[in-house]
Amino acid sequence: MNRKENEENKGKRGKIERFVLPGDLLGVIEEFVPGDNCYVEDGKIYSNIAGYLLVDKAKHRANIIPGNPRQKLPKVGDKVAGIITSTMRDSATIEFSMVNEENIGLPFTGLVHVSQISKKFVEDVFAAMRRGDIIRARIIDVKFLPFQLATNEGDLGVIRAHCTKCGEPLVKMERDLLECPACGLKEKRKLAKDYIQPRFSTKDKHHN
Repeated sequence: MNRKENEENKGKRGKIERFVLPGDLLGVIEEFVPGDNCYVEDGKIYSNIAGYLLVDKAKHRANIIPGNPRQKLPKVGDKVAGIITSTMRDSATIEFSMVNEENIGLPFTGLVHVSQISKKFVEDVFAAMRRGDIIRARIIDVKFLPFQLATNEGDLGVIRAHCTKCGEPLVKMERDLLECPACGLKEKRKLAKDYIQPRFSTKDKHHN
């Protein structure tokens, strides 16, 4: 899958129904609005490519996500790693293609609700995760896209982060506290126990 296809699949919501081939009947226009990679003929909606049928029942829309039948689909219990693409006070959205340390190729979207971030109470997502962070999470529900994720285990959470002020890689100081070696800004995250420390910091270079 190329970059254009990756961008088109971001933010899609709905239920993955099944794998389809070009020309497969998806439904009729009375049921669905034809979305990406679909076409209409005599009032019937068909797939234009091979991929997965994604049905957004709220919008009555059918989309086809490019893929192949040999491609592994994420399942409940899988560990995934990806980048946070957006955050709200009560949730963070993650794009991932790494599942159980294997690149499955097809990018998926996941969502971590604030209640699933930690076993401790987290009032606001911004106190635990930020856009651009790399995180590891576990899938807890795959019925609909975005998949529901959780980071409330010791080896789950942010594994790499950058300063929100200057962009320098953040250094872990203590359990969930990070510090920027360039500007000194301190930031909190829900960290995985194996958070990746930068190989060197601006502070270290300055002292040398």
